[in-house]
Amino acid sequence: MTRDSAFLFDGQGSFVPGFGKDLMRFPVFAETFRSIAELTGNNLGEWAWGKTAVQTAKRNSRLQPTLFALNLGLAQLLSDQRSLSDLKVAGHSLGELCAMAFSGILSLPQAARLVRLRGELMEEAGGLVPQDMLAIRSGDWMGIEGRIKERYSGRIFLSNHNAQQEIVVAGENAALKALALELQRESQTASRLLGTGIACHSPLLNSAQVVLNQAIDGLEIHPPRLDFFSVGCDRLVKDPGEIRESLKVHMTAPVYWARAMQSLSASGVRRAIEIGPSKILKGLALKSASPFEVRTSLEVISELASH
Repeated sequence: MTRDSAFLFDGQGSFVPGFGKDLMRFPVFAETFRSIAELTGNNLGEWAWGKTAVQTAKRNSRLQPTLFALNLGLAQLLSDQRSLSDLKVAGHSLGELCAMAFSGILSLPQAARLVRLRGELMEEAGGLVPQDMLAIRSGDWMGIEGRIKERYSGRIFLSNHNAQQEIVVAGENAALKALALELQRESQTASRLLGTGIACHSPLLNSAQVVLNQAIDGLEIHPPRLDFFSVGCDRLVKDPGEIRESLKVHMTAPVYWARAMQSLSASGVRRAIEIGPSKILKGLALKSASPFEVRTSLEVISELASH
């Protein structure tokens, strides 16, 4: 890997039932996946590719540790026998915790248990009030944010600005449905409910964040061994204290992914590998006319297998 390269770790929307089973033939992937399953005390194989895998995306207590294990297994597989000294790492939402574990900010046991707790708390918070997320196809994210503050204050919140015309808001189900109808009626703006059951990166998860912060206070946080790009801070971060503070708002603060990709480019990144089951981040890069190329994990694995 060269100084202009990055690993971009997928967030929870990337889960694909059945993904990863065929990768267990690679010892480094299998060892990482099994280690995380043991650390979390969960049957991650069943949740990833067993009979109940189709339900995993709807259960954050299952989804978070499963995707964490898949992502870390892929990262170890793709980095095996390579020099990583100049690699940058970043992640979308849950993917940022994967980046922290891979770069040594958190030990694998600490990260695995934190992700398990995070998923359990998010699922619990999602049951307090009916909630969801709404993806909106619009380039006017400031206009959308202004509309939300004016008409849906305290009920809907900006969650992700993923690409030039890709906005996600989170909030109460009834309010999201009303907003979707309003956008379609007034400006023919397309949107779709994501069916997450939780309002990620919004104040509706405040109760979960408060409890998680007690665990975060007890973490041993190390300076990263690799260049760690914090999406929340929008820059490379090394200070353990600053990383701890960013974790304390991680579940409730918006994700400005489009801005982060521009900043990563400005830092010198020219090529990246999406670490995860999907091609969501590659798609967002294409939608934003990203200044650097993004390849998926499976594309890279196929290339390596052909040589």
